[in-house]
Amino acid sequence: MRSTEGSDDLRFTNEALPVGNLRNGLVEEVVKWSPDQKYYSLKEYAPCSLSGEILLSTTVEWAKDNLKAVRSASSPWRPVGGDVYADHHHSASGRDTDAIFACKISGTDGEQEARIPLEVRVRTRALKVSADLHERLVVTLARSLRDALKCTNAPLIPDDLALSEE
Repeated sequence: MRSTEGSDDLRFTNEALPVGNLRNGLVEEVVKWSPDQKYYSLKEYAPCSLSGEILLSTTVEWAKDNLKAVRSASSPWRPVGGDVYADHHHSASGRDTDAIFACKISGTDGEQEARIPLEVRVRTRALKVSADLHERLVVTLARSLRDALKCTNAPLIPDDLALSEE
């Protein structure tokens, strides 16, 4: 962010969350999950938050929407390439992107992949954060998690998510 956006005042605003801890927490939660559970609560993790002239926040969680709901005509999610669906908004003050994709974890119930996909969020607040950088942050976070979690279904996360800036 510093080299790309030229902002020297960036600082972390959250405690470091090592990738191993994030992976272990996500895997532990979803391995315990069962489709028979009427109610369940899964944590939201914040791997990185930066502030300064630019604000950046990222979160990761097992999604509340299943793939059937994501793919429905009434859903705010739209396909953006590969196996990814996104809900993207932008304004003069920044960009918000939620991306969701199926990530099958070894040792979980057979319905896990379709019932509890993985969701990542990237929020940037600053006029100087380009659409390209924002999209690269979304792609990098999604790919990093796919690889760290060793998604057995190998979801395709393309370079270009075709996020609309209309």
